[in-house]
Amino acid sequence: MPTSTKNRAGSVRSLMLTIAMLTTAAQAQPDASRPANDERVFTLIHQTAAEAVSLVYPYLSPEGTVELRPGGNALVVRDTPAVIAEIARLLRDFDHPAQSMRLEIQIVSAGTEGGDESGLSPELVARLQKLLRYRSYRLVATSRVDASEGWDVVSALGPDYEVDFRLGLVGADRRVKLHGFRVLRREGDDETKPLIHTNLNLQLDKPMVLGLARTESSERALMVVLHCRKRDETDER
Repeated sequence: MPTSTKNRAGSVRSLMLTIAMLTTAAQAQPDASRPANDERVFTLIHQTAAEAVSLVYPYLSPEGTVELRPGGNALVVRDTPAVIAEIARLLRDFDHPAQSMRLEIQIVSAGTEGGDESGLSPELVARLQKLLRYRSYRLVATSRVDASEGWDVVSALGPDYEVDFRLGLVGADRRVKLHGFRVLRREGDDETKPLIHTNLNLQLDKPMVLGLARTESSERALMVVLHCRKRDETDER
């Protein structure tokens, strides 16, 4: 005898209920393939925990979290054991005593006309000529800054210019950040005009060149050359 429509509907409802129960039970079970999150507290000694948050965050898994405890200068990280182990290595490199750095800053005038270079090393002139289309380069002002990681720096470059910035930390990639780096030109007794205002990442022992010109076809330009390295015992006090 054929199964009635009523019995078929009851069977369908029973099957759907069974599937729903199985699905709910599967969702309630933990994923055995995903390691459970651990929690670890990292207390920093030399550096500020607040600055480490942005360093740690990119390493977290989608389920990971980082919590700042500023009162104890600590971070609470919750993530998989593998991620926490990687973050531990990262923070060991980050939490080092402040290192002393030497930063040399030069203001250079550049032009398309020929002429004798003045006050610059031949190596720097050759590098500038390789990078840029200008033919002549003349040193306008220079400053040598000795500072430790984390210091706020203000330095004059001759009578017409000054720079200010906060010296960041040297990373494992041998880069150091200059936070809020500004070059200002003095316009009067109490007036300055900002020429550059940006954050910079410098590679230690390699010069960085910033250029200022009205247009790409300008015949003259102003260059800012920065060179940063770690200080050692042979440096003059």
